Amino acid sequence: MPAPIRRKKPGGPCLTMNIRYHVSNIHDILPVVQIRRAAHLAAIRRLLRDYPVVALLGARQVGKSTLARQVVAGWRGSRTVFDLEDDVDRQKLQDPGLALRSLTGLVVLDEVQHLPDLFRVLRVLADRPRSPARFLVLGSASPELLRQTSESLAGRIAFHHIDGFSLDELTGIYEASEGRANFLGR
Repeated sequence: MPAPIRRKKPGGPCLTMNIRYHVSNIHDILPVVQIRRAAHLAAIRRLLRDYPVVALLGARQVGKSTLARQVVAGWRGSRTVFDLEDDVDRQKLQDPGLALRSLTGLVVLDEVQHLPDLFRVLRVLADRPRSPARFLVLGSASPELLRQTSESLAGRIAFHHIDGFSLDELTGIYEASEGRANFLGR
């Protein structure tokens, strides 16, 4: 941070001001930090092998989308991602049966609470013989979302709940920009 500039207000005390830089992207000045969540990744991958639909639930900003991106990055085969907060992706799913029926591999539906009618379509797609797609749905763990999914996808869906970061996860923060581990408090 630059040194403060001192100005004397006429007839008053000396004022100190700090000049701050305008930063349009916080990542320009901060290193990229990624917290490894190996246990969650392993659990999600295991569930995707066993169930046609896996729901990744949790509060806002706990890392659901980041985990989903990591699952997608490690997935062998085709991958399709829909972010239902994006108007373009929501438009693509105006007729979800038509849009999803031909997809194979991993299909990620982020912020699924924005399209609650999707669960009926997922039930039909999950019941196909040798289902060619696995669906990873992400959303906030609202009671309404849980009720809808448990009613329409009973026996076809596995739930994985994500909380805030654990002490173990925070102990080994990986600084991707430098490619080295930095252990907190040590």
